[in-house]
Amino acid sequence: MAFDELQKHALKNDEYCPLPSFPTTLLSGAFTEFVIWAKQQKSLTFELPVSLTPFLDRANSRLRKIRRMELVSQFFVRPLELWLVYDRAFALYDAGYKVAVSTFCDEHITPRNLLIKASLK
Repeated sequence: MAFDELQKHALKNDEYCPLPSFPTTLLSGAFTEFVIWAKQQKSLTFELPVSLTPFLDRANSRLRKIRRMELVSQFFVRPLELWLVYDRAFALYDAGYKVAVSTFCDEHITPRNLLIKASLK
């Protein structure tokens, strides 16, 4: 995210710049090393500012915001899964199947524990 903030600032655009997969060892070094690697990967040519701290700060702010949004979205995961399972079950029922929805294990084993059992009537 810090590199994204940096490239947006340097290139004066607001487009996200996806990066290819990279070894996690790049994250344990200095941010400057990561920036140099990313610039090479994307064939970008811009001068590095004297300080990269503002971009790291903006990235930390973005990360906090994303984590807050993820917290809220967690409340909707199970209701959405139930809605999708029941929607599929009703579609099967409408297609002439006898349908039963149940769980096949405890939620602590896996939260994806819904089972649709359907057989032709």
